[in-house]
Amino acid sequence: RRLAAVLRRPEAVFFMPAPPRIEAPPAQFRHAPGSPRKDRNATERRAVRDAARLQRAARWLLRESGASPVSRPVARLSEAPATVASRARTWLSVTSGEQSEWPSASKALKAWTCALENLGVLVFSYAMGRESCRGFSLWDEYAPVVALNTAYNAEARMFTLFHEYGHVLTQTGSICEGWVASEKADPAERWCEEFAASVLLPTSEFKAALIAFGGVPPNAEAQLKLVGRLAGRFKVSRRASAVRLIELGHAGWELYRALPPLVDDKPKGGAPPEEPRDRFVLRSERYGRRAQALVAQGLRADLISPTDALSLLDITVDDLPRLPQAAA
Repeated sequence: RRLAAVLRRPEAVFFMPAPPRIEAPPAQFRHAPGSPRKDRNATERRAVRDAARLQRAARWLLRESGASPVSRPVARLSEAPATVASRARTWLSVTSGEQSEWPSASKALKAWTCALENLGVLVFSYAMGRESCRGFSLWDEYAPVVALNTAYNAEARMFTLFHEYGHVLTQTGSICEGWVASEKADPAERWCEEFAASVLLPTSEFKAALIAFGGVPPNAEAQLKLVGRLAGRFKVSRRASAVRLIELGHAGWELYRALPPLVDDKPKGGAPPEEPRDRFVLRSERYGRRAQALVAQGLRADLISPTDALSLLDITVDDLPRLPQAAA
């Protein structure tokens, strides 16, 4: 029982005739240059294992219902990130006008997440802590997964959302430990960083904002202030605006490295939640709208039982009536 509690496994596992065969999800651990970590930690392993569990169920439900694989062109790391990002903006069906009208970064994150789920991507959120990765991605032709670490603020998670989507598009499933702050970083990581920045900050609109703000000043301190103004204008992270400036040749990597370490921290305090955060709400935030919709559809089609639904989403019997509404 102590082993089961520590390893978070059912006690029945220890009475099986042989160890269960578990296929590890194809996700490469990618760390920032100079990082002492070379492999995933226990928290990351649990989150990846949980995401892979739900991904397998989603794949089965989609196949059983006769759905086709996710329709999405595959990108290559040899392509320019900005070019792929321009195509992605078209797939996401989010205009620059809509982006500018979002009242806050949290609203922007919800809107971007919804747009990505509409493309067939499962978006999960795990409380992994600052000592763990900022996100990970698991490729699948039916149910690709992008997972975010809730330890960071909404702006940082937005950046991670599209960084991991870049891994999905290039089929380079990854567990991304840190931020890229050097031109010497892993090529796939650099590509995904530039892709994410380009999705969030389209070239024409970004250049127009630069002109409106008076261009890029030569002073390093003034450049940091400009990064903040651009981030506020587009409701994105400072990392995204810094990467965009670097990519367009307006600054060097020293600007990225000059960003304060607390730039991705969540704000202290804040308004109380709009609704009680009971178990169902917490699981809804973890697994997202698309996963709930697939489970609800499976229930209606008698592909799974109510007990299966409870197990997949880790909810209670009393929560089942709320599932169709949450998945709508």
